[in-house]
Amino acid sequence: MEADQALGAVLTGLRRDAKIAIAAFPAVRRGFCRLLGDRLAVECQVSFTELTAPQAHYPLRPILVPAQYGARWSDTGPEGPVRIEPLELTEPPQLALRLAQSCASAVTVFGDSIWLMVLAGPASNDVVEAARIVKNAGGRVSAQDEPTSLIWDAPRAVLQAGLADETLPLWGVEGILRAGAEG
Repeated sequence: MEADQALGAVLTGLRRDAKIAIAAFPAVRRGFCRLLGDRLAVECQVSFTELTAPQAHYPLRPILVPAQYGARWSDTGPEGPVRIEPLELTEPPQLALRLAQSCASAVTVFGDSIWLMVLAGPASNDVVEAARIVKNAGGRVSAQDEPTSLIWDAPRAVLQAGLADETLPLWGVEGILRAGAEG
């Protein structure tokens, strides 16, 4: 199962009143990311937003971050929603650490309540560094298991680095998301 199919499988079973903020980093560029969101919205019955401008990041309004962007979160205080803004990455070194830079920003807002789920896909130093950032902040790192992954390289890299708290089949991810959203 490819990463976009995995994301759809994970989100399909969530309750519509869940209180969980989700950002996904598919390897597709702006425009195509919106099309992916439109397709997943039909499959999952969840409304997706493509991150192209600063916006509020509400619970169960998944944000898809196009491949040429990173993301920066900011906390607006107890009264306001968390804000997220795109960071356009133009240089190869920036693009190579897109997820890690985004996770570094997310942990400043979400702290140890952050959960990084590494779904099927190619391995990179970015994925491993992102997992390290989340673990160092006290967050949780899970990796999709091999039997439910089409390309198991990214989850395997995180496991080999000793950064995954667990490996889960897709239905296990959905259950944890549901429990976190309801709890």
